[in-house]
Amino acid sequence: MSYFDAIPPTIVTLGSFLLLVQKYYNRNDVSIQLINTYTTNNNKNQHVRFSTAKRDTIKLGICIIQTSLFSFLLGWKIDKKISKIINGYSLSDDIIHTGLLVFCWFYSTVIAVIDKQPRIKEWRKTFNIHLTSIFSTAFLCSMWHLRSAFITSIDDDVTTNRLEKIAAICNFILSSIVTAVAITTPRGPPLFDNGRPVTPLTYSSILDVITFAAITPLMKKAYYKVALNDSDIDQLPFNLRALTAYHKFKVWRSESLLYRIWKANNHIMIYQLVATISSALIFYVPTLFLYNFLEFIQENPLNKPSDWGYVCIFGMLISNILSLLSLGQQWYWSASVFNVSVRGMLNAELYAKSLKMLNGLYLKDENKDNESNSSKNNNLAASVGKITNLMAVDTNRIGQFSMWWTTFIDCPIQITIALYFLYQLLGIASIYAFITMIVILPLNQLVSKSFAKSQNELMKVRDHRVNLMNEILQGIRMIKLFAWEKKWKTRILDVRENELKEIFKAFIYVTWYNLIWLATPVLVTIVMFYVFTKVQGNELTPSIAFTSITILNELRMVLTNLPEVFMQAYQASISIRRIETFLDSGEIEIESAKTDTSKIGFKNASVTWNKYEEVDELGSSEFIMKDLNIEFPIGKLSIICGPTGSGKTLLLMSLLRETNLIKGEIFFPRSPEYILNPDPLMSNWILDNCVALVAQESFLQNDSIRNNITFGLPFQEERYKAVIKACALQRDFEILEDGDLTEIGEKGLTLSGGQKQRCSLASFIGNLSSCLHNVIMMIGTIMVISAVTKEFIIASLIFSVAYVFLGLLFAKCSRDMKRLDSVTKSPIYSHFGETIIGISTIRAYGATKKFMEEMLLRIDINNRPFFMKCTLNRWLSVRYNIMGAILTFIAGIFILWNLDRIDAGLAGLSLSFAMAFSKQIMWSVRNYAEFEMSLNSIERVCEFLEISQEAAAIIEPRPPASWPHNGNIKVENLLIKYSQELEPVLHHISFEIFGQEKVGIVGRTGSGKSTISLSLFRFIEPSDGKIIIDGIDISTIGVEDLRSKLTIIPQDPILFTGTIRSNLDVFSQYEEYELYESLRRVHLLPSIEDEQHLTTTLDDNINVFKDLDTPINEGGKNLSQGQRQLLCLARALLKKSKIILMDEATASIDFAMDDKIQKMIRREFVDCTILCIAHRLRTVIDYDRILVLDQGNVIEFDSPYNLISNSNSSFYQMCQNSGEFDILKASIIKQNNNTHEFF
Repeated sequence: MSYFDAIPPTIVTLGSFLLLVQKYYNRNDVSIQLINTYTTNNNKNQHVRFSTAKRDTIKLGICIIQTSLFSFLLGWKIDKKISKIINGYSLSDDIIHTGLLVFCWFYSTVIAVIDKQPRIKEWRKTFNIHLTSIFSTAFLCSMWHLRSAFITSIDDDVTTNRLEKIAAICNFILSSIVTAVAITTPRGPPLFDNGRPVTPLTYSSILDVITFAAITPLMKKAYYKVALNDSDIDQLPFNLRALTAYHKFKVWRSESLLYRIWKANNHIMIYQLVATISSALIFYVPTLFLYNFLEFIQENPLNKPSDWGYVCIFGMLISNILSLLSLGQQWYWSASVFNVSVRGMLNAELYAKSLKMLNGLYLKDENKDNESNSSKNNNLAASVGKITNLMAVDTNRIGQFSMWWTTFIDCPIQITIALYFLYQLLGIASIYAFITMIVILPLNQLVSKSFAKSQNELMKVRDHRVNLMNEILQGIRMIKLFAWEKKWKTRILDVRENELKEIFKAFIYVTWYNLIWLATPVLVTIVMFYVFTKVQGNELTPSIAFTSITILNELRMVLTNLPEVFMQAYQASISIRRIETFLDSGEIEIESAKTDTSKIGFKNASVTWNKYEEVDELGSSEFIMKDLNIEFPIGKLSIICGPTGSGKTLLLMSLLRETNLIKGEIFFPRSPEYILNPDPLMSNWILDNCVALVAQESFLQNDSIRNNITFGLPFQEERYKAVIKACALQRDFEILEDGDLTEIGEKGLTLSGGQKQRCSLASFIGNLSSCLHNVIMMIGTIMVISAVTKEFIIASLIFSVAYVFLGLLFAKCSRDMKRLDSVTKSPIYSHFGETIIGISTIRAYGATKKFMEEMLLRIDINNRPFFMKCTLNRWLSVRYNIMGAILTFIAGIFILWNLDRIDAGLAGLSLSFAMAFSKQIMWSVRNYAEFEMSLNSIERVCEFLEISQEAAAIIEPRPPASWPHNGNIKVENLLIKYSQELEPVLHHISFEIFGQEKVGIVGRTGSGKSTISLSLFRFIEPSDGKIIIDGIDISTIGVEDLRSKLTIIPQDPILFTGTIRSNLDVFSQYEEYELYESLRRVHLLPSIEDEQHLTTTLDDNINVFKDLDTPINEGGKNLSQGQRQLLCLARALLKKSKIILMDEATASIDFAMDDKIQKMIRREFVDCTILCIAHRLRTVIDYDRILVLDQGNVIEFDSPYNLISNSNSSFYQMCQNSGEFDILKASIIKQNNNTHEFF
């Protein structure tokens, strides 16, 4: 019995004992953990029974037999008192080795006995893993024991030798059986999460885990099914669920981000590290067997036992399989587990931060001194584009590095072992090779620094581009209404050009880096062999040459990974800093608001919209409400009124703690998070300490109208109907085909402005090249090996069929997982965008927990296919690599069968190519699958491009430059449908508006008012009829020519991140005085005459519109709704079109300001045709004519005087229902008298 028979099992046994002791003493560790909610109940079979009693009995029985066997053998040897030395081997050592095996099997017997106790269920998984490790090691050593017993004679006593052989045979058979039983024993019963199967990787046998056979059923399902969907994918392991990861991650919020990642994932990283070290230590063992095999052939085979060649080949097979299984586990824990965990917890934490972040927060920037005031706004922490970039790019970069960080562990180990082997083979020549590598390192460091700098610049430009794209998508309707597409396209392409320049610079640095690293092994090989042969004068034998080349090839693979890992490390460090900066930014200060329900108001409070990290950055241009001392009476109605820009919204948002409190106190209740889970049977729904908010800017989710109204509350039909009636939504539901179950598009795009507000009130080529390259290399490999051993071609054909079959299984399932991974990302970003838009409403209702749970759910939905996609790669790699190891084994057997005509050189050539064969075919399939998956992205882009496009921008012949010269609009028999299969929205309407006429368009919500404006701008093409402007049918000209000649002031004010100047003059077309004049027209600035008579004090707020470089936050959030509408109005009036359409453009402006605006329009745009869609009748009461719509029909079109004079008219009824009939009638009579006096 030799060292190999007993030492490895003893080491494993001692390691098991130490780990179990540590686990026992740490059993009471109270680290933060969620209770696993998975059960064995699948909602179909209530009595699922699971037992491993039979297997446990078999394991225990074999352990007892093995202990008895080796105890008997030990006693026999001691009794013989053999102390002589035979063949240079100490028999006393043999007794010690036998005793060690007795210890190993006795320890296993004790563990097996404890494992059968019913009180230690939670330890059974651990015990089985430990026993499997011991049994597997004992099994591998039993094979060597078997050879030693029959080849090497330890004793000259026939009986002892016979007993040794019997013991070796029994040991091999029993070890094989117990290993097979242990490794195939399930670790637990099937688990379910609310009826959904949990991935078998959490409970299947160790064999199924290390070979990833647990996901084979998914592969088969994908092969026979047209396309997989989310319901076909098993649930993630509990520790990888977003909820679990999020709760673990938030425990250490006071620590650095890197430390938090380590603490939340340390157990995963330990498994990852163990697998990495194991694979690194085994990595060169096959090469060692290759060297011995070639030495065996190179020397006279008669000098060694005839079985030594078979031992070497079999050793290559076993060590290859062990190495590949270890590598598979390393990448499983790296790519499938750690990567998913990091992505999930970072995305969840970023979203959780978004729920608490302060609107209008500015972050300190390293380059602040170099920034101009106009670009200061780009530093906003709260920009949707920037946070989206953090979620989409930065978390992915950190996740990628979490896969590769162990390279810094296994590379040094592998390099050390490689250099040691090379030194043993080549002597001092390997030292020269090492010095050559060291000399090249500083050059790499220089390139690395340049790359890191380029990455910083790239991320800044990328943030700008993503922000720009996000704002364009948010304001796409306005961009099209103003015919700005070409100019915005130019702006986007300019930014993209800058990004591509930075990408190109980064690519150049990466290319240089890779070139250096790839050239290094070649240079090292040349130096090494030159010194070995020319300087040292040694002969380069086949065994030395092929073994050295194999080691160098493996070393080259190791060194090839290093540059990429270094680059990923740089990128990950940048991403960690960016995420950390956002996570450390300011939050709403809930604690500063006193939640005493007996008082609502302010005490010595000063508030403002924006907050800067440094107090001295609070500019004098900031609007500040100072020294507020207000108390609102409890249980009574309070009205906050004042002119536009006076601070009404700021005051209200300050009560909700959505602004920056500079000093003082705020008293206001805050809705608890449990409010969305009330008792459904309660009769009184007026709850203490709860808040409801109807924001100026409607917040609607991409969901049904009913779900938007209930907003997470239980559906109670009686109460729901009462709410619908109070909000006058019954008629809207009658118009909508699906009633209150109608799906609201993103941001409520399927609803009109009034409906939204009332609902809110209710609440591929590179992969192809690689693939072809690998196929060519694979064919060449087969030809080379077959030239050496002709039998190999048969084996290669058989294995190729198996490779193809496995490849087809993999490609189909992998493609589906990639598709689902891409598709399920969109809901995450959509939910995030909705949250940012409605963050004030969400916080006011105490719905942050509900939205957080929804985000965690969406993260899980996305992580499921991603987890499976990564695990599928492991499934393929393990099978291909094991088949490759078997193929190499077969090639070696064929060589041994043909030693009469094959020398060591040909044998080395054949085996070297055989070892590379499996990698080539695996990467062929992987590259093909990646190529196929990349086609999914192309397919999605093509689908997007195939969406019906609007009419051409320009159609020849173009209208005259002076068109429209009069502003006459004639609508003839106009029939409008939003889709051909839907009912008409406008029913064959006809009317004519004369040039320079002022026409008000009124009607109930959903009557078709906004549809007229969309038709006029050709957002919707008529199904019948036409619109003629100054004699030209607008359907015959390009949409750019049409929209550029019209002006619309939409009901939703859209502002872009920038300044007042950049929002007024988006493309720098006007002089500065024109911008100031436009602001004065809409009364955002006082007239020159008024300004001369104004007196100001130090306590007065400076008008922010006096400085055109005043920053505008994303969406204009640092301005009130009224100010935003006036700024958009000022922008539109700069255009000076002949036809102006106002679509409820003054809805958020007070009456006095609205009156001033209307007077200004009548005074300064007397030569223009004005169409005004109004929700307030006072806005259009003095217009020339009123167009009354109802359910898509024109029911009245006459002067206000004639309409109000007719008590049967719909307009008359609308005036009466407004509550302002007398005021409206007086205004009409006054206007009518003025008109008659004029004539």
